[in-house]
Amino acid sequence: FGHLASCLALQVDDCTLRQIAQSMWACGKLAKREFDSDHSTSPPYLASVRTLAEHLTSRVDEIESTKDVAQALWALARLQMHDPELADPLLRRAMEMESELTLPEVSNILWAVSKMNSKNYRPVYVLTRRFESPLSAASIKPQEASNILYALARLDIRDEKVFHCLTSLMLEQIEFT
Repeated sequence: FGHLASCLALQVDDCTLRQIAQSMWACGKLAKREFDSDHSTSPPYLASVRTLAEHLTSRVDEIESTKDVAQALWALARLQMHDPELADPLLRRAMEMESELTLPEVSNILWAVSKMNSKNYRPVYVLTRRFESPLSAASIKPQEASNILYALARLDIRDEKVFHCLTSLMLEQIEFT
């Protein structure tokens, strides 16, 4: 897999932005499986992912898919690539596309921000505004709500409106038998 990621990084100019984002996501997914148990080693393809991320961020304004933004941010966080030069352009793009983001994408982006220990709270504020009222967040799943609450807790953000909305929606969806 490392060889494949290396080959892709060498041909990054020939790749679509979707291919780059999905390749970054695949590297993050693979690292989750292979390196979770062994924290002493890093994935051998980190340099390749950095090349992919640099290319993606250099063309960030061309990204049209919210999925690509969410996957790229998730991958950076999963691979512990906590570099604001890579993450901040993607976060800016996520804020620009905020109204188009799906709830799972918002959840993944907020999780990524929390894992990167980012001090850039503006994206968090922008992305959580939709959770200030139950009507705007009515279709959220309990897993997504709990991930968002987890991310806010990791970031030490106390937002009473968001907390109340998400916990109320989660409680409504609990099935008592």
